[in-house]
Amino acid sequence: MKVIPCLVFLLVSFCCFSQVEFELGYIVDNAGNRTKCYIENKDWKNNPVKFNYKISEQGEVLLGTLSNVSEFGISDILRFQRKKVEIEQSSDLTSELSTKRAPEFKKQLVFLRTLVEGKASLYLFENGTLRNFLYKKNQDSITPLIYKRYRIEGSVGANLQFQQQLYSNLSCNGNTGPKVQKLAYKESDLVRFFASFNSCAGVEQKHYQKQSSKAMLNLSIRIGAQLSNFEVNRNMLFLSGVSRPVDLDFGNNFSPRFGLELEVVLPYNKNKWALFADPFYQKYASEVDFVQVINMNNINSNAMINYTAVELPLGIRHYFFLNDNSQIFLNASLALVFNSNSEILFETESALG
Repeated sequence: MKVIPCLVFLLVSFCCFSQVEFELGYIVDNAGNRTKCYIENKDWKNNPVKFNYKISEQGEVLLGTLSNVSEFGISDILRFQRKKVEIEQSSDLTSELSTKRAPEFKKQLVFLRTLVEGKASLYLFENGTLRNFLYKKNQDSITPLIYKRYRIEGSVGANLQFQQQLYSNLSCNGNTGPKVQKLAYKESDLVRFFASFNSCAGVEQKHYQKQSSKAMLNLSIRIGAQLSNFEVNRNMLFLSGVSRPVDLDFGNNFSPRFGLELEVVLPYNKNKWALFADPFYQKYASEVDFVQVINMNNINSNAMINYTAVELPLGIRHYFFLNDNSQIFLNASLALVFNSNSEILFETESALG
């Protein structure tokens, strides 16, 4: 048995997204020349390896890469600097943890994102499951803050060497010890620590904070019509105890479709990615007359189907912005189907099947 749905939706939804725009910023080329320009701010989750920019608002779109740009930024929001640094390569996913406690470094040329700039500066490199914080004190070279979860004898251990690094190198007025022991290897904790150290040292500091972006929750009503086709092509066991092949096409049938979509818009890449769940109720009812061959006789028969189900698609969505007020999206999803009191009834001239 199979159901072949063809769905047409009328969507009632209320959403508000930010479009990826060119914002006033700057680039620094390989010769150290700084140029004011307009940078396409994609609200990067991962550190970019390239970006688009324009010298003027109406100018040609140019490409900045690791080979032709040494630094770029947008006012007090973003600052990326090209640096060759040690990046820890181990995954932090529990299912993919390394068995080694020591970091597994690889030297890479990257655009490092600056988080805090001062006597002590904090940097971030993120790519997929890799999340590396690095730091620099005064004119020292940029050094990784070492943190690594690893698998050990059926459990998970953690190398928290970054706490010792901060205690040894960024101590101020004897208050660093207790603070360091409570630090988690995450942006908010480390930014607060570096800000506290720079304040204690009495030096000017600068923070680069991406525009506040939070996950958004959207609720949409889904109302529409559904065109479905139902076919049966299998051996059926009738009440008489006889199994007979049945090959039926119940034909196309329009039915109403009611649903309610829950969407979570992810807080990066200018809200272009979202997760969604779209439960909806569907119903299919039809009947068909056919002829059965029973004991060498042609018997007029009738089959009726009453199919009801709740379908739950779960998936990911990507938005494409057309302008400030319009967007289209592309979905990829898997669906769970829960049948509810569905049945097929067969009737012949002489008896119920």
